[in-house]
Amino acid sequence: MRRSLLGLLLAVVLLQIPAAGFAVQCKIGQVETDVTMRGLHPTIRAKINGKDAIFELFSGAWWSSITPATVEQYQLHLVKGKTQDVISSMSGLRTMPVATADTFDVFNTSLRKIEFW
Repeated sequence: MRRSLLGLLLAVVLLQIPAAGFAVQCKIGQVETDVTMRGLHPTIRAKINGKDAIFELFSGAWWSSITPATVEQYQLHLVKGKTQDVISSMSGLRTMPVATADTFDVFNTSLRKIEFW
């Protein structure tokens, strides 16, 4: 179970890397990390802009969201004019703001300019 969760998370992280990062050569390898169970929820540790963060691994998620408090806590930058339509309700589709982290450290790798929404 640990490998399948890590593989899914790796795929999600790799999809966040801009295509220009793959212009020269793409290498895919295996990573290992500690997974901590919080009740029935598997979590991993990462860093956003140098601050410790905990991410829940959830293979059924098709979207994610962050709160204004999270944007402030991790000093993310809101992207002006860019939103994601993600929540459908009786009043219609709601949009979520897009925020960018200067650095996102996970699996002993530091990624730059990663978007969260």
